[in-house]
Parts: sequence; structure tokens; C-alpha cells
Amino acid sequence: GIYGISSGPVLALAWAPGDVGRRLPLVGITEIDATLCCWPFGMTTATWTVTLPSINNSGSPQKGDISWSSDSQWIVASLSSSPTVSIFDAQRGTSHFIYHGHTGGVNAVSCSPANAADGTLYIASGSMDKTVHVWQWKP
Repeated sequence: GIYGISSGPVLALAWAPGDVGRRLPLVGITEIDATLCCWPFGMTTATWTVTLPSINNSGSPQKGDISWSSDSQWIVASLSSSPTVSIFDAQRGTSHFIYHGHTGGVNAVSCSPANAADGTLYIASGSMDKTVHVWQWKP
């Protein structure tokens, strides 16, 4: 199928891991908004859409990145125009945490391929500030 996104060009795509309905989140960015959308496989209507934190860097190229938790319950997303990383509930799109550790825009995120036994997520984020942060978040 073809998925349309009216808010701007698509910057990142990531399939949910495993066999959990194959949700397809897309990050679409324009100069005025930054959206993360979640489409169930085979549907052209998003089940949810949220705005990511961003700073208007007019004229600067933007990049987005998405990573799923290994249990497909959480989506981690970032924009190169923001020094933050956001964690969203994959079912509802609700924001649960925003990481504020970087001083430059975050253009890469990755969740550990396995969650800790207590549910803790380990996340790596790479930034325009020339650092990689490895941090954890417990739901």
C-alpha cells in the first residue's frame, strides 16, 4: 500500500519487531511541525499521531530516527532539530518520558535488543554534540 503523510517528507521508518500486528511508524517533518504516526499494517489511516519536540532550524536539513523496544510496547524517537529523545507507548501514542541529556540535536537512537528482567529499557542516543549517551528508562 501507499501511505500518505500530509505534514511533510518522511524521515524515518521502522517495523515493530516480531509478530505484533506489524505497525509501521513514520516520522514526517516540515519546517513547522514534526509528527510521529503509527499505521497498522495494510491500513492507510494512522491509529495515532503525535508531535515530537523540535526546535525550528529554518534552512537546516533535518533527520529523524525511530527504534522499537524488543517487546514492541515502546517507541523511542528523536529529531536532529531537538536535543531530546522521546519515549511513547506504542499502542496509544502517549508520551511517557523525554530524555534531556544532550546539548545538540539527536539524530540517532537505538533500543537494546533485549529488555532487562524488570522491564528496564537500555537506549543509546547519538547527537550533533558529538556524543553517544547510553541510558536506561524503567516504565
